[in-house]
Formats: sequence, C-alpha cells, structure tokens
Amino acid sequence: MFGTNGQCGWHDTALFKGPGVVLGRKGQGPLGVEWVETDYWVIDTAYSLAPLRNDIDLKFAYYLLKYVGLNHLKDGTSNPSLSRDTFGAQVFPFPPFEVQRATAHILGTLDDKIELNRRMNATLEAMAEAIFISWFSKQMASGSAKENSVELLFNQGILQVGDGYRAKNDELGLTGLPFARAGNIDNGFSFEEADLLREESVQKAADKMSRPYDVVFTSKGTVGRFAFVAPAMQPFVYSPQLCFWRSLDHERLNPFVLRQWMQSRWFLDQVDRVKGQTDMAEYVSLRDQRQMQLPLPPHAEQREVSRLLESLQQKVWNNVAESNSLAHCRDSLLPRLLSGELSVRHAEHFLEATP
Repeated sequence: MFGTNGQCGWHDTALFKGPGVVLGRKGQGPLGVEWVETDYWVIDTAYSLAPLRNDIDLKFAYYLLKYVGLNHLKDGTSNPSLSRDTFGAQVFPFPPFEVQRATAHILGTLDDKIELNRRMNATLEAMAEAIFISWFSKQMASGSAKENSVELLFNQGILQVGDGYRAKNDELGLTGLPFARAGNIDNGFSFEEADLLREESVQKAADKMSRPYDVVFTSKGTVGRFAFVAPAMQPFVYSPQLCFWRSLDHERLNPFVLRQWMQSRWFLDQVDRVKGQTDMAEYVSLRDQRQMQLPLPPHAEQREVSRLLESLQQKVWNNVAESNSLAHCRDSLLPRLLSGELSVRHAEHFLEATP
C-alpha cells in the first residue's frame, strides 16, 4: 500500500497490477516517485501511473519522473497538492521506444546492484545483532555487565548524550553543511532532501556537529530510528529531532558495542517506558535518556566482541559507499542520455566496466 512518500502499509487486495509507478499527490514534504514490482494498492495521497500508448516504456517513465521531480508542480499552502490537470499539461522528452527500453535497462542494472548491496547489509546487520545478543546475554548472566546510569557515565566523561541545534529559517540556505532531521535518518543517512545550515551558523553549532562513531537516535517524531556515523562521512549538524550518543573513552565504552546496545531490546524497552506523546508526535527527552541504565561489561570483554562487530560494520560502510557512487552514476547518466551527450552504446560499455 503506497502513499505520497512511498510504502505506508499493506492491503489484502490489489488495486493495480504490477509492475507500476506510484506518484505522490499531496503533502508538505517531497512527493515520491516509486517503482513497484508487485501488485499494489494506492491510497488517496498518491496516483498510479499507466501509459496510454505502446511507445512508452513504463520503467523509463519512472526514471524520467524521478529525475525531474514533482515538488515544483504542487499548488496550495496548508496541504499543497499535485492535480491531474497540472501533471497532464507537462511536456516530457521521450526518445524512440528502443532507446527508452535500453536506457531503463542500464539504469535498472545500477539499481539492481544497489539493491544487492542493501540486502547484503541487511544480512551483515543481522549477523552483528545475533553476535551481540549472544555475547551480551552471557555478560548479563555472569554478572560481569555492571549497571551504570547514563548520567553517571556522562559525568565521568565516558559518554556524551546531546541533542541538536535549533536553527532559525534564515540560517538555512543553498550552501553550508547538511542539517540532519529525523527524515534523513533511517538505518543510515540520506541528505538528498536535507536543508543546509549556512556557514556562519555552523560555527555557532560546533558542539552539535557529527563526529565519527556517533550513534544517532531519532528522539522526536518517529522515535527509535538509528544511524551510525562512518569515519569518512562529511560532517553535518544535528537538528533538535535527533540525539547523539558519543563514546568519549573507547576503552571503557567501545562505540561498536554502544551502537549494538542502542539497537537492542535492552535500550528500546527503556525508550518505550519513558517516551512521551504530544498532539503531533512522540518524543524522548534528553533528561530521560540520561536516566537510563547501561549495563557495561569490562573493556577486556568489550574488545573481544568489538573486533567482530567492527569488521561487519566496515563491510556495511563499504557497501553504502559503493551504493552512493552507483546512485550518483545512475543520476548523472539519464540527462546525458536524453541530451545525446552520451549514446546508449557508450553507456552500455561504461556499465560493463562498472564493478
């Protein structure tokens, strides 16, 4: 079941036969463009796209619309929407059908490689979770994992728990560092739609900037999404929707152990007990986070398991870096193919050389 920003649930009945393309229709956020392989259902915040002519390749139309985007076509203020008439009045470049199909195949091959990396990462993360749960359960059972309050670790300079910078609208612009909100975090980072915090404000937000090995936690909105900052990542600034947990003493608190603990039931159970609810969204306060209990095994035992966790995490980061490179390549190929700067034949040769 799909809405304006992608899949939003499941339905026991198909409304449309797949494969298909779903277009976002209304909302303050970005309007999504989704490719759906299976039969699917669309709610009233989205459209299903279907060609009315035989000389239009649906997969090509998906890539073209995803590249062009839909946000600039919205109208209205409180709940801006894309009307059928507005969309129908647009003129899009459609090359000959064979070129469309070849282009869609080239871009689809790159997407297939990105999807393979995503599945590999899901497997690697499941392995890390299983290793951690087995190890941590043994530490708890043996009594070697001593209970520490987060506040105590914070006061001892072992752990920093911080929140984000409260930026004003005029501090956001077209240049600067990414200003990370909850929507940019979902088991990783995506800054394609992120606002940028102007350079002069970045200086004021210096203590709210990311560092390698920070564990990032969505503490407002959809509570409980996580990301782990890779050493090679571009720095960014945290918004108030996010909290970061940062080990200041890697001997006493290994960051790879901290990351797995925060995604485990031990942490999430504590989150469920303290999270509040406003009319708009859930939240977990910084004060409540600092009152949580973090059972901490001795650093010698942490070192043993952290080597395994680090090895798996490095593979995840490598796959993410490769996928980002493939996505950049995919997004740059389409306009070059449409403009004639690059022929399909040359693009296919380029694809063959891509590892």
